[in-house]
Amino acid sequence: KDLGNNNNNNNNNNINNTPSSPWDSVILVGGSHKPECEKSYVYATCLQEALEKTGWPTTLTVNARNPDEDFYYLSHARYISVSTGGYSRFVGKLVKYQGGQIVGRTFRR
Repeated sequence: KDLGNNNNNNNNNNINNTPSSPWDSVILVGGSHKPECEKSYVYATCLQEALEKTGWPTTLTVNARNPDEDFYYLSHARYISVSTGGYSRFVGKLVKYQGGQIVGRTFRR
């Protein structure tokens, strides 16, 4: 399945193409400003299960660290998939600046 429109044709966006991908696992990182983020957690859990069913070893980390620690951790990724929020987009820009790569959709503002 294609994970979305891609602004860079060099990215590998095929969720079922595990053997030819440059990575060997997926780490999902998330958090919320609100104490109750049940819908987001359910969504993240469903995403984790879908990735695992296709053969990707997946770790889910939601509200495990403070936002500064997450920011540092994420900004040092070699590959990252960003969401629509400003925090995520900024982390993606840092990853690219440091030689990493954004995979999947990219969002411009």
